[in-house]
Amino acid sequence: MKQHRSVQRRIWSALSGLAVTASVLTVSTLAGPTAASAAPPAKETSSVQPTSVYTEFTGWDASGPQEGWTVSRKGSQNVEWGFSATREIAPTGSEGIFADVAGAGMSWTSGTFGVDTSLVSPAVDLTGQESPTVEFDSFSYTTTDGTYATSHSVELSLDGGRSWSTAWAGDANQHVTVPIPQAAGHAGVLVRFHFTGFAQVWPSWTLDNVFIGTR
Repeated sequence: MKQHRSVQRRIWSALSGLAVTASVLTVSTLAGPTAASAAPPAKETSSVQPTSVYTEFTGWDASGPQEGWTVSRKGSQNVEWGFSATREIAPTGSEGIFADVAGAGMSWTSGTFGVDTSLVSPAVDLTGQESPTVEFDSFSYTTTDGTYATSHSVELSLDGGRSWSTAWAGDANQHVTVPIPQAAGHAGVLVRFHFTGFAQVWPSWTLDNVFIGTR
């Protein structure tokens, strides 16, 4: 009888081992396809920076910026760069959709105080370029009248957006070319169009046909 019970224990132990092994294999087999179907492989992305950027904002809409551009804002005001096709406010040279900063209100002369918003380019590789420029078609309205004061500037970052320097500031209703020799030879150059101040309902700044690089 003792020998019989000993044989039973050995058989049960062997069967338990097989059961455990089978269980592990089953989980492993099922987990593979399930995980793959739940999380499809990520699309490959390129880290290569373009050596120039030309943006016409064609096809852009209220859904937000495209082609590596970003929009940011500071402060409590819910006003930032947007995109429009209203011809009455288009910058000279624009033929379609363009970027604009416009405040909120019930008339063309009303607007929003304390706006601080930037339209930021994708990173550009200017390595090997000696005389790069930023070019754009612009329509802007600038005032230094107290609380209605505004500023429009083109700024550069050579350190991934941690710090910015002004390359151009002013009021322009024409095609603008801004030399940026300080960015020559650098990779990862960011350009931003920075607006601050009182944003009118009639846009305070519109942009189109933006070029960054060397012609």
